Amino acid sequence: MKIKIDLNKKGTFIISDIIFLVLALSFVTILLLFISKQSSNTILIEEQAAKQIALALDALPSKTQFTMYVGEILKEKDPNFSSEVIKIDNERNVVRVKLSEKSGYEYSFFNDLFFSAELKGDYLVITSNEIQNK
Repeated sequence: MKIKIDLNKKGTFIISDIIFLVLALSFVTILLLFISKQSSNTILIEEQAAKQIALALDALPSKTQFTMYVGEILKEKDPNFSSEVIKIDNERNVVRVKLSEKSGYEYSFFNDLFFSAELKGDYLVITSNEIQNK
């Protein structure tokens, strides 16, 4: 069996080939941007901290003070970010950890107590009070 190859034949680009290449490159670019954002250490730290604090709140009895070391979390905070890093929303029963303007993670807790949180240096001091009236 002989295969005949014509070396003088010129290649043609069809518009559909160009459109396919542009779409494929844009898809790969978007995918790489998504992966780089999701692999950011800040997002993982926010999620882990919010879950740990919420689990601690669920376990606290009434009229208790709890101290938690959050120095490692605060090291990841964006230096230009000036808002609260850790906030407990008692109305929605949610803990929010936000280390930069563009990120943030919320996690729910189930305890009906009223919690107040205060950062003292590298420590988060959480105080539980009487049960809320909802």
